[in-house]
Amino acid sequence: MRTTRCHQHRAFPDRGGKNLPLTEVEWTVARAGLEDITPHVLRHTWAIHVSMNDVALAEVARVPGNPLSVTEKIYAKYQPAYLRAAVNAAPAGQRVEGAEERV
Repeated sequence: MRTTRCHQHRAFPDRGGKNLPLTEVEWTVARAGLEDITPHVLRHTWAIHVSMNDVALAEVARVPGNPLSVTEKIYAKYQPAYLRAAVNAAPAGQRVEGAEERV
């Protein structure tokens, strides 16, 4: 399994706030039978899902330890309010491709 060592110190805090060792995350992924899934992919998948559930981007940024500006660039597009604003900005009567499914 290919691993990514960036941000490993903050990527996977447990419920008590302690950081899980990267090897434990890798072991869990292997045990689940997931192939070609890196800790990096898991972090991004988590951030997308919580963004889609309207968690504040400041909170999304806090878990992996990214600066808020970076988090906003990457994950704002998944926030329901952002999507609604994009749909509402379209001229009246203009169809926005894929908007119905996402909002």
